[in-house]
Parts: sequence; structure tokens; C-alpha cells
Amino acid sequence: MERHTFSSFDGQSLSYLEAGDSAAPPVLLIHGFISNAEINWVKGGTVDRLAADGWRVIAPDLRAHGGSAKPHEDDAYPDDVLALDQHALLQRLDIEAYHLVGYSLGAITAARMIAREETPQSVLLAGMGHGLTIPSGRGDAFVDALTGVTPTSDPFAAMVVGYVKRTKGDPVALAQVMRGRKSVSEAALSRWDIPCLVLNGVDDTDNGSGDALAAMIPGAVSQTIPGNHMDAIFKPDFAAAISEWLRKQR
Repeated sequence: MERHTFSSFDGQSLSYLEAGDSAAPPVLLIHGFISNAEINWVKGGTVDRLAADGWRVIAPDLRAHGGSAKPHEDDAYPDDVLALDQHALLQRLDIEAYHLVGYSLGAITAARMIAREETPQSVLLAGMGHGLTIPSGRGDAFVDALTGVTPTSDPFAAMVVGYVKRTKGDPVALAQVMRGRKSVSEAALSRWDIPCLVLNGVDDTDNGSGDALAAMIPGAVSQTIPGNHMDAIFKPDFAAAISEWLRKQR
């Protein structure tokens, strides 16, 4: 596994991990909000599993997360900035054909990439339900927690603030990212022509119903594994489900 950096479309320095055979078919893994590639994809064994399966695994740290730049300025967060960053990374690596996997905010980013006419060979939306189609979703609650609007006596705010502190996150930059969260309409999802798996923990209702999201996407499959929004990604079933899905798409 190697860590690299690159300059995105606007010159911001972004970090990504790469593992597996560089000549193998690529899989782009996009992590969730207030997390990073190491926590979401390495800790739970997904990177090792996919590399062992014969994939080229690329796992970026999103802007404002992990080893990537954490600017505070408004102009560093234009519309669809996270999707634009992924497009810049794919261009940097000269990748056209790839498979796309996103968790939570990563699933939103994957959907926004497709809305911007990216055409992965398949897409896996994990930790995500029909909340993908709701403009604000949980975004406002995250912003309020990060900016102190919601006091830390509130359990959700305490969880968010505590997690950001433990992972040495930047609450100002993270709030900027979440302010720019964009949904994808049901009409847009109904036009997808990409194999799609919606994967959620059986106890994960944080972003709505996975079954409802899958029903909006032609041919999409909904699958559940043990766990909730915070721990499903670390269970062996998670990496196994991704591995099996990608095996079928190969």
C-alpha cells in the first residue's frame, strides 16, 4: 500500500492510498463524512481483500479529511467539489474504466459523479438510503454540531464533536464540505444505466431506507449485512459483500 498526493482541479493538495497491481482493473473507494480512507477502507480489511482479489484499489482522502487539504475559504468549496476532486484524480491516473464504491458521504459523492456524467462500470452505494434524494438530509445537523449551534449536551452533537477531536479533524473545513452537500433527484436516478448495489447494515437507518433507494434505480439490488451505520463497515461481511459484488461485475 502506498500513499500519494496530487493537485486537484483548483490546486488543492489531496491524498490517496493505492494498493494492488497497478495493471489490474481499478476500484475507486470513497469514504464517509468525518472519516478517511485509512479508517473506512483499511481498518475493516476492504483494501486488503480487494487487492488480494486482483483489483487495483484507489482510496482517496476527501477534501477536508485525512491527509488532504483542509481549506476554510468559501471559494475552495464550489458546487460538487468532491465529485470534481474524484474526476481530477481519475484524470491524473489516466483511468477511464473503473468500478465505484462509496460509503455514506462517499455514496453521495459517487452519485454526484454520475450526475456529472461519470460512467463507472458499476457502482456500489453503501451506508445510504433514500435520504440521497433529500436536499438537506442530515447535513444541517452535522453543520450545527460542528459550528456549535447545537450544544454538546445533545447526544448527536457530542458524538460528532468527539469523533472529530479523536481523529484530529478540522471542524471548520468539515462544515464547509457538508454545507455543499447535494442530493440526486429520483428522476435522475431513474435514468441510471449502471449496475448498482445498495449495501447497508441491517440496523442502519441513518440515511433512510436502502430498499427504497434501490427501487428508484433501474435494476439495482439492495442487500443488508450485520451492523449499523457506525460499525457495519468494519465487519467481515462488509468487505465480503463488496468482493462478491465486484466479482460478478468483472
